[in-house]
Amino acid sequence: MKIMNELEINEWLKSHGFPALSKTALQSHFPFSARFTPSTDSGVRRALARDLNNFESNHDVLLVITAFGIWPSAQNMHLFEMIRSAMKEIRAIYETPGHLAISADEREDLEAVLCLCLYFFWDFYLIDAQAHIMVRASHDNYFVVYSLDKNVILEYESTFREFET
Repeated sequence: MKIMNELEINEWLKSHGFPALSKTALQSHFPFSARFTPSTDSGVRRALARDLNNFESNHDVLLVITAFGIWPSAQNMHLFEMIRSAMKEIRAIYETPGHLAISADEREDLEAVLCLCLYFFWDFYLIDAQAHIMVRASHDNYFVVYSLDKNVILEYESTFREFET
């Protein structure tokens, strides 16, 4: 897995036809969206991470952590740092918030990071450039799926409703 700083994230986004990392710019790139409120149950969040990681394909997927530490009692930074150190990453999350998974093995690593983001109620974007799908998660316990295709949104609506409270 490639761990990326903001400059590298924006270069990747630009090379895949997306605007720079900005809440309004990224969201306005997609005409269709659906909002979900997942259960706070850890088992449900684990299953959600697995489904989010599976998206449509086995190509590049970018996870960008945009906010952390909002609910300090819900996070374990030591656990997160151990996961990143296992990926040979020693830089701080605020320096390198991007996690780019390219291979199938890296998708497993991505799923582990996704689990922690969901457990810790962190904000993040998950972007599948080839499928043109994006998920934005909020520390306020909701996430939004974005797509260029309304049918994709309808498909994800049926899948993700099972994870709601």
